[in-house]
Amino acid sequence: MLSDDEVVKYLRERALLHPRAAGTPNVVDASRRNRNVQVSTDSDVGFFVKQGVGPDRAATVANEADAYHRLAGKAASNGLDRYLPRYYGYDPPRHLLVLGLVPGSQSLHEYHATRGRFSVTLARALGDALGYVHGIPRPEGQNDRHSPVGKAPWVLSLHRPDLGVLQRLSSATIELVRILQQIPDLCGQLDSLRLEWKATTLIHNDIRWDNCLVYAASNTNRVTRLKLIDWELAGAGDPSWDIGCAFSEYLTFWLSSIPITGDTPPDRFLHLSRHPIERMQPAIRALWQSYLLRLGADPDESAVLLLHAVRYAAAKLVQSAFERTQSSAWITSDVICLLQLSLNILQEPNEAVATLLGIPTNDRGRR
Repeated sequence: MLSDDEVVKYLRERALLHPRAAGTPNVVDASRRNRNVQVSTDSDVGFFVKQGVGPDRAATVANEADAYHRLAGKAASNGLDRYLPRYYGYDPPRHLLVLGLVPGSQSLHEYHATRGRFSVTLARALGDALGYVHGIPRPEGQNDRHSPVGKAPWVLSLHRPDLGVLQRLSSATIELVRILQQIPDLCGQLDSLRLEWKATTLIHNDIRWDNCLVYAASNTNRVTRLKLIDWELAGAGDPSWDIGCAFSEYLTFWLSSIPITGDTPPDRFLHLSRHPIERMQPAIRALWQSYLLRLGADPDESAVLLLHAVRYAAAKLVQSAFERTQSSAWITSDVICLLQLSLNILQEPNEAVATLLGIPTNDRGRR
């Protein structure tokens, strides 16, 4: 694992960072799952260096590098480059990926949390970006060491864990699995989604607001630009999953803003939501319309895609419930609410499209 000084030296040796660049480079450790280092200079030139540590992390960073390599060959010609950070290259022996920094950016989650409003412009940008990505055919011949090519998301099998998986789960997560298994309808819906999974295009496979960097264009303070980052899980997949995950981010944020106490149903407190779903619906509609416009799907295909996506959004709510049990010793009320909302959506997907997403019938297919 490279130290901060070694990262700077590495960038200089590869002529990315000029030896006589003005001022001392500013180095910030931004490590999370991987060793991440941000290097910036006074000249606004910046780099994001990601190093995979350990076999598993090295494999996902290699997969991300492969995704950027694939995308770089198409981005300049079709306009996708506006939604990607600059790709400088990948060093296989060191498991080192070098990308460009996005100055003045914040995650879309931070943007929504601090401003309390839901930008139609940024939602439209995300839909447009995904339309570009899903227009790229399924990757062929991907290295299986890097990515589970074409496999359905693990959450669709969460209710069917094997013994090895159970041994690695927390007590709260085991309780979540037990609750899932006591809801036959929800288990059956997850099974159906797993069987319906079709790996037809390239997908990002980890769409969440934390993986969307938003920023203002030059000479303006208005945040209107978006970059899609963290392609570690990218590969062949079902495009409905990416769109469903994008929808799910709004639903999870809305549900999290409802005060939930004890066993009282959350619908008793809907009027107290800090972020009412009605305020999000214009952004959700803009995301969907922008996506369809870029993808160029016909109306019949679009309607089917939308229903599939909203069902995958419900599955992603189950994944969000799972993620919350990882940091808790017991099942909390918000986890139960996520499961209930997921079941409601899966039982009445058309109703969910209308009342939760706010997408009217005439907007469900590209006009």
